[in-house]
Amino acid sequence: MNAELDESATKDRHLNSHRVARSEQLKSFVRSIAAQLEAYEASLCLRVRARRLDDQRVFEQQVECLVCEALLCHLAQPGGWVAVTRSKQILGHANRYHSPVMSRTLPDVMDRLASPDMGLLEVGMGMVNPFANVNQRTIFRATDRLIEQAAELNLTHADFAHADAEEVIILKAEKQSGKSARIPYADDEQTSKLRSEVQTINAWLAGADIELARDFSGVHTDDRKMTRSFNNGTFRHGGRLSGGFWQGITKAQRKSVLIDGQDTVTLDYKQMGPSIHYGLAGIPFDGDAYAVPGYEHHRSGIKQVFGAMTHSAGRFNRLDDLDPCSLPAGVQLSKVCRDIEQYHAPIADRFYCRSGMEAMRTESDIIVGVMLELRELGIVGLPIHDAVLVREDQADQVEEVMQGLFAQYTGNTVAVSREC
Repeated sequence: MNAELDESATKDRHLNSHRVARSEQLKSFVRSIAAQLEAYEASLCLRVRARRLDDQRVFEQQVECLVCEALLCHLAQPGGWVAVTRSKQILGHANRYHSPVMSRTLPDVMDRLASPDMGLLEVGMGMVNPFANVNQRTIFRATDRLIEQAAELNLTHADFAHADAEEVIILKAEKQSGKSARIPYADDEQTSKLRSEVQTINAWLAGADIELARDFSGVHTDDRKMTRSFNNGTFRHGGRLSGGFWQGITKAQRKSVLIDGQDTVTLDYKQMGPSIHYGLAGIPFDGDAYAVPGYEHHRSGIKQVFGAMTHSAGRFNRLDDLDPCSLPAGVQLSKVCRDIEQYHAPIADRFYCRSGMEAMRTESDIIVGVMLELRELGIVGLPIHDAVLVREDQADQVEEVMQGLFAQYTGNTVAVSREC
């Protein structure tokens, strides 16, 4: 393929090196392609000797990943591309977030699948652009030949999966230019425990009866794998459970989620952030954290500023994403902050010191605790940050669990709201 790539190529999905075939029919199809590729290599004498056992395993994983990613991308977006690195600085280096697929032999396998004789992948080579800050990435997609060969399988999203070895505990560096890179870490007792908890939750959800009352484009109910992401290079910050199709849909669409064929309801901790801050300070809290005198009609603005004050490392005079209408006209943000400090004088020392990320860690621990306890009770719950989606007829029991876990972690009480 030449450089005539459409603009959407730069917006396409990145290769998931943990992509595997789930169904037996797709596994068999992938094995047949690996056999075809080995026969092609032999016919051209591309290999002097057979691969060692470990190398053979990696080769088969690379074929499986590339073929599955190409077919899944076509299923989701016909004609779409998958971006992949060919950098020697990345490939072949141990990385807990990458699978063995990301070895230095990956470009060779990709190129051979794209060769005229195989003709299963179409590859657009990346290049360095000296006249721009963004380089063009290598991309690939399924060819008509691969699509035609797979047509008789009648593949659906359910035929694809993530490898069990995919890392579920993610540590991110501090944000730079709005982005945060994943960073390595050494395993210890804490990370092993965190990983075991998420794996337990994923195994429970994988076997649960979860469906949608109606179909939504691009939404697949078998997307259930969750991870915990920690922030700012420390396991003391963040840790929210993320992933799962129910987190990526709208509130209106979420009302169509069925568990065990039953209607569901969302149970949401009310004012969880402030309640955690007071609880961690050992101070009882009862009231409306955002009912600051003089701002009775601007509760949403106060809530946003309060959150910014707990997440910031210092005082600030502006918030770029704050809607001007969410606060009284003409009021200075510095005055709003002072009024919030006065209203929340008992926890004023928790402002401007990034305590919000520590509170988020407590929040995420609570939700994980709720999920594990629900599993013990045989109840399926779907976490959504500081809320849980459950069967409507089990809501009372789940609410008790949520309140009990909150008290256990913070020593404070909290209200739970319901959204049907």
